[in-house]
Amino acid sequence: MKMYHPIFIFILLQYFSCTEPISPPIKPPDNEDTTEVLRIDTIWTKIIPSDRTEIISRQSMIPIVEGNKIIVSSYALLSTEFEVVSCFDKNNGNLQWSWNDYHPDQFGERIEYNLNRDFIIQNNKLLIPAEDGNYVIDLKSGATLDALFFGHETWNSDGYSSFNDLLFRVFWPRNFMSASRLCVSLVDNLQLTDVFTIDSSEKYLPSLCHPTLTQNTKGELLIIAPIRYASTDWKTEKGEVYCYNYTTKKVEWHLKDFTGDKMLVNLFSQVYNGKFYFIAGKTAYCLNVIDGSTIWKSEISTISDISFKFTIFDDKLYIPLNDGAIACLDAQTGNINWNHGSPKVASSSDLLVTDKYIFQCDKRLCILDRNDGKLLKIYNSPKANSIYNDTYIENLTIDSSTGLLYFTDGYFLICAKLTSK
Repeated sequence: MKMYHPIFIFILLQYFSCTEPISPPIKPPDNEDTTEVLRIDTIWTKIIPSDRTEIISRQSMIPIVEGNKIIVSSYALLSTEFEVVSCFDKNNGNLQWSWNDYHPDQFGERIEYNLNRDFIIQNNKLLIPAEDGNYVIDLKSGATLDALFFGHETWNSDGYSSFNDLLFRVFWPRNFMSASRLCVSLVDNLQLTDVFTIDSSEKYLPSLCHPTLTQNTKGELLIIAPIRYASTDWKTEKGEVYCYNYTTKKVEWHLKDFTGDKMLVNLFSQVYNGKFYFIAGKTAYCLNVIDGSTIWKSEISTISDISFKFTIFDDKLYIPLNDGAIACLDAQTGNINWNHGSPKVASSSDLLVTDKYIFQCDKRLCILDRNDGKLLKIYNSPKANSIYNDTYIENLTIDSSTGLLYFTDGYFLICAKLTSK
């Protein structure tokens, strides 16, 4: 049976211990606006194929819109299910194909597209980064074109980043007692090539976080990677940031010990307008990409270390906090514009920000005004009933060509239209 990373288990225990139990709805929920500002009309709903026949709520990767296709998945957390990837016609919801052609030596398998929108699609090929392998499938038929199985005895995959046709994957040792590793592969050549490793020491064990990829003014590819170090006695943590030039194979800069003890380095980071943004503990940092110097840092008022993925849009950082609020920071100065949001949100999905709205999923779909964070609408799944009684809306995608919304609710893929009243 697959062994899960001890930090992963710890985070899950913390999550479930802090999350209020969710009671099944007695009747289909009321989808009317609380402020009569916005309206969401369902166009179609389609059940998502899964590896099991039981009617239980599952999670899904972020829906991918590609041409006339919408691609989603279905899996149950902490189970031995295989995550099934399915392709629907985005116009009418007709199922085109489903895929779960994983390596046979597996007891359940998940892919790494949850909380990540860096999809690699080339020449009608979709590269799927699974926990223990890379898979390339044909978008037209769903057939497997290529596969590389890593094995699961020594290394545990923990996320990825992509740049053009390059897929960079992070690997942690299963026992968490040795080096953390970054590898790269291609859509047309899945073989892994080591980029660099971060070695352990007598006092600290390294955990490489999701790297951020960008180019400098010379067009050279830079890999900026925050790193967590946990002490071998598991009592303290510290953080570092490496900037590695993938083109020249040299370290551009190295920021050491910026967090101090017991500060959680967030898994996610971003580059925006030549600046590198990341979060450690309750503090947001902005660094100069060229030399790693600190431009600003801003402490955010929240109940616990920030663990969710933030979004940068129109010179502003939108950060979902663990207490359900959203903090909006000026990306140039770090000044906090506002810090509030929809009540009692414990969201594991990322924020989707548009010109007018912030979309946040927390079992419901919450829509907020982008300028001031005012809650405009709370929307519940139209499919909730006594049978499908644990709907959980997550991972919204908006089709840029039509403006239609695509999201899942634990059972169904839903296509809907948002209009202003």
